[in-house]
Amino acid sequence: MSSKHVGPLIEAYLAGNEAVFEQIHETYKTTLWRYLYSRADNREDAEDLFNIVSLSISRSLGSLEDPAAIKGWVCGVARNRLYDYYKSKKLTTEDLEAHAPGLVADHHSPEEQSIKRQRLLQIKKCIGALPDPQRDYCTLHFLVGVTQKRISEQYELNINSLKTALSRSKIKIIACLERAGFMD
Repeated sequence: MSSKHVGPLIEAYLAGNEAVFEQIHETYKTTLWRYLYSRADNREDAEDLFNIVSLSISRSLGSLEDPAAIKGWVCGVARNRLYDYYKSKKLTTEDLEAHAPGLVADHHSPEEQSIKRQRLLQIKKCIGALPDPQRDYCTLHFLVGVTQKRISEQYELNINSLKTALSRSKIKIIACLERAGFMD
C-alpha cells in the first residue's frame, strides 16, 4: 500500500480500530528501518529505536496533518527519538547504578567493557520482561530518557502513580538482574 492511501487507515486507527496499525506500519517500516540503521551506533540500538519510534508513532498519529507525507513525518519522529536516545544513554546507566550499586562500573579495559555491555543487555531484557504498561514507562524513562512529567502527561497518569510504578519496576529489574547473576 502506498503512503498516498493511508489516510482512511489513520482515520480508522484514531477512531479506535487498533488492528489497522499493522497496515499503516507497512507503509513506512522499511523507510524507518533504513533511517535508523544508517544513523544508530549499532544494530542493537537500531532495533531498540525501531520499537521505541513505532510506539511513539502509534501514540502520535493524530498529529500527522498530511497522511501522504507519512514517511517524512516518521523520519522526523525518528530523528527526535534518536537524539533523545543517545542523549539519555549515559544518564540511563547512571540512574540504574544509583539504585543498584556496583551494577555498572566505569572500566576501560576491553574485558570490563564487554562485561558492561552484557549487563546493559541484561537490563534491557529485564525491562522487556516487565508487564505492560510498566515496560513502556521504564523503556521511555530509563532507556529513552523521557522525563517522568512527560510520561505522566502522555499516559494521562498522576505523577505520583508513575513514580510508584517506576519504583516497583526498579525492584523487579534488580531482582531479575540478581537471578541472572549480574548483582554482587
